[in-house]
Amino acid sequence: MGKRGIRFIELAVILFLVAVVGLIALPAVQSARMRKAEAMNRTICASHLKQWAMVFRLYADESKGNHYPPNTAETVEDLVLDLSCVYPSYVLDPSTVSCPSDVEVSMPAQFDTLSPPERLAAVQEANGSYNYFGWVFDRMEEVPEQCLSLAEAAPTLSKAMGDLSRIMAKHGRHPGGSGAVSPPVPVCAQIACTLESVLQRADAPARAEAVRNDADLPQPHGNSGGAKVFRLRTGIARFLTTDANPSSTVLAETEGRIPVLFDAFASANTVAYFNHLPGGSNVLYLDGHVAFSRFPNAVGPVTKPVGQILGLTL
Repeated sequence: MGKRGIRFIELAVILFLVAVVGLIALPAVQSARMRKAEAMNRTICASHLKQWAMVFRLYADESKGNHYPPNTAETVEDLVLDLSCVYPSYVLDPSTVSCPSDVEVSMPAQFDTLSPPERLAAVQEANGSYNYFGWVFDRMEEVPEQCLSLAEAAPTLSKAMGDLSRIMAKHGRHPGGSGAVSPPVPVCAQIACTLESVLQRADAPARAEAVRNDADLPQPHGNSGGAKVFRLRTGIARFLTTDANPSSTVLAETEGRIPVLFDAFASANTVAYFNHLPGGSNVLYLDGHVAFSRFPNAVGPVTKPVGQILGLTL
């Protein structure tokens, strides 16, 4: 009996230790699985963006002035692509409109049974993973001459959100109060002013026209510090260099710095939202290449000032 008792105790101790080790190791195993799944999602997302590069090129080849498709005129402040311009004519795979890491958007299971208008509505509903730059934004760094304070950007944000008090409350300041915003909230001046140029249009037709044209801005908020932000289009790199006869290498390098489409994200000062771990976005550039950019980056589009604009318009 004594020997059996000792063996039972030894077995219980062993089982207890195994259980403890399992509980300790479980979070690490789950974390490893999550990282593996996220790595796969990030790869799929990058593949989606590369397919969008082809969509944009095909659209531009057939559009007037070789322009890329416009942003939605109704919700231009969200920087969302107007899918009605490209779906279904150019987008053959509807799943590419969303990122697999974005659990908040999905296509309905019965998508194939929907009517064409219902399919477009479903695709538009799922179009929340990516931000689209219908214009050339090249001044997005966190430096004073390229940023506005929240108070300075208030007219744009007020029109965009229709609820300025809620925005300012997030940053510890209420309209009419004496409290200062702390810490300072820099927003991208170039993007804010471009949105303002569209949002100030009183009627829908005027907005629809504005999202298809270049934006006239006060200097130095335009491209290259000028007074105009160009719409994205094939060959736009020639307008962004001071060289009268730029080489193909210079043009290629310029295109490789112009962001077009990227994963939605927001600055941690507004809302913690990233599609990809450990914090960052896949970015499609005008030359067609896709690169992952960690947040916050030194250059656009994954910078704090851009994140503030995107966060405040979620």
